[in-house]
Amino acid sequence: MKMIVRFFRKKVFLYLLSGLFLITLAGCSKSDDPAQAPEPAEAGTFIKTVSLPDSPASAAWIFNSDPGANRVMILYRAGDVQGSGMINSISFRYADALASAVTCPNVTIRMGHTSVTDLALPYDNNVNQGKGSFQTLANGVSVTIPAGSSGGYFTIPLTQPFNYNGVDNLVVDVSRSSACTGTPTYVSNTVHQASPAYNSVISSGGGLGPSVPDIRFNFAGGDNVAVGLFGNLSNVMPFGNALGQRKVQLLYTAAEVNGSGGITGIAFPAGLATTAEEYTVNVRLGHTNLTQLTSTFANNFNVGTPVTVASGAKFSVPAGIPVNSYIWIPMPIAAFNYDGTHNLIVEIEVTAKATGGMTDWKLNSNAPIGRKLYGAAGASTGDGIDESVYYCIKFRFNGGTMDVVLAGPGTWSFPFSGASNNKSQHLYLASELGTKGTIAKVARRLATSDAVASDYASFTVVMGHTANKTLGATFSANLSGAQTVYSGTFTMPAGLKVGDWIEIPLSTPFVYDGERNLVVQTSTLSGAATNYIGDHKDDVRYLMREAAANNNTTDAAGANNNWLADLRLIMQ
Repeated sequence: MKMIVRFFRKKVFLYLLSGLFLITLAGCSKSDDPAQAPEPAEAGTFIKTVSLPDSPASAAWIFNSDPGANRVMILYRAGDVQGSGMINSISFRYADALASAVTCPNVTIRMGHTSVTDLALPYDNNVNQGKGSFQTLANGVSVTIPAGSSGGYFTIPLTQPFNYNGVDNLVVDVSRSSACTGTPTYVSNTVHQASPAYNSVISSGGGLGPSVPDIRFNFAGGDNVAVGLFGNLSNVMPFGNALGQRKVQLLYTAAEVNGSGGITGIAFPAGLATTAEEYTVNVRLGHTNLTQLTSTFANNFNVGTPVTVASGAKFSVPAGIPVNSYIWIPMPIAAFNYDGTHNLIVEIEVTAKATGGMTDWKLNSNAPIGRKLYGAAGASTGDGIDESVYYCIKFRFNGGTMDVVLAGPGTWSFPFSGASNNKSQHLYLASELGTKGTIAKVARRLATSDAVASDYASFTVVMGHTANKTLGATFSANLSGAQTVYSGTFTMPAGLKVGDWIEIPLSTPFVYDGERNLVVQTSTLSGAATNYIGDHKDDVRYLMREAAANNNTTDAAGANNNWLADLRLIMQ
């Protein structure tokens, strides 16, 4: 086993914060009857606003009458964005009222992931340095900024969306080669300074500075942190041992969610490092016009009929999940089409518990009144409304990819090895994935160097469900209902940068049930070159999650490792 690991694994240090990302998929039932055929999930949209709390100022770096080359690069940190997914437009804020429209021709907008926490000159040092390609999203377009009031926002559509992973920091780059025209000939944007300050902007007119322009990222599908982390409080309901606290309702306002469409997943961050726990859960989502919950569970769903998204679903919490890491609750029956106008209720009921431990969920200490009702499983009336309990939560909106982007150093040459034929499996937990659906493509994240074009013969991808939480050395025993989803020659695309995703289109889509764990197996003969992928070690979280063999046809000679490769699932 050690020889396999040493031969095919090149140890490097890639620091990726753990994260998850996204999906397009299943449906949403019309009523509370889980047997009723689900409706298709609507396309989801949401808005994430970055407006830092420091005193506002104004700047006209971006859209002005400068006739020469004009360029502004802005850094937005992942912790300020609090979301991930497909960004299809961006909006800037008017610092001053604009009396009439301003037109700016020849505008180019680019975005890229980055590991830098401060910008530095020259511009290009901040991008294409290991987190993926710096992408052109609008090239030489004409932008007309309409008249607007101070404090409002104007929107610039992108020609193609940018899939932001929510884990890495984000660079937004706006350049212009012609003067803006109108009366006036410039637009002042609202800016704030982070505290503590960091170098957040490079402008051709003003150099390097700490001011962060207010912005809205408009997402078409993705993961939306509706209530983020603030403080160090946690709560075990409904996953504690008290029988009178096994059912909870949580209320979130439309302003907090700030989106609409199909919700295909919900996740909560761990309040304490987790122990391994097993639960059986029912989950319902529904609309309400209440701003505070009442003591009667059914009465709180007072707009339309709640939708059962899980009924008797098995929910496994793995051991060793760090504080603040998100854990996805199963939704194997249906998605929920949220109208974006009414407030939203999430109801979770634990009907069975297999162990004596508990799972703590992170709370936001800025607690509004009346946001959580609790009671016993099966109860119609709650025993109490916690006035100071406000659960952090993430909503997944239909339309993005589903990513597992992990922390820790390491790379892996399988399946793209130029030295030997090989077979490998990786096990992904339902709590890491979060959403059912039909998988159309599987992707791995490129590591250590830009892609080298190469053909890999006898390339196969096999996928299957499993109830197991670890892999054994016998490949076939690790999958249930194994399905070959790709078989043939795979050609590595040229031009991919370190941090980009290598997409493998499946000839046969795989239907993932959203409740069981998922095994992804790849095998191939050697190619002409080795292209390494990101693979991350954790002797607690990733215990026996990787199996590998130096032969693409072997079944019972695999070697197990405590590593897990980055994964992206692209859904139909």
